[in-house]
Amino acid sequence: MAIRLFLTVCAAVAALGAVWAEKASKADRSKVEAYQPHGINVGVNLGKPAGAGVLEHVHVHLVPRWNGDTNFMPVLADTRVIVQSLDTLYGLLKERLPPERGA
Repeated sequence: MAIRLFLTVCAAVAALGAVWAEKASKADRSKVEAYQPHGINVGVNLGKPAGAGVLEHVHVHLVPRWNGDTNFMPVLADTRVIVQSLDTLYGLLKERLPPERGA
């Protein structure tokens, strides 16, 4: 997919809504299979101050959540966190994702 930049979430959703839904569904299934979370938080970051690092960059993230965890996982004790390296996490999720079309 070509790199596309957006100034608003509305513009990104209008252009990429179906693509995002498809990719989010695949990512959701892989995380549920791998970690059996009780829920998934879905977030969209757009622009440098929103954490994307680049003015017109937009990305979506899915965060597995469990009953009893909190939004402050790094600072509160007795919370559930994924204690794996990023390489291990990537491998675990990648093996559960279907191949990309045209790849």
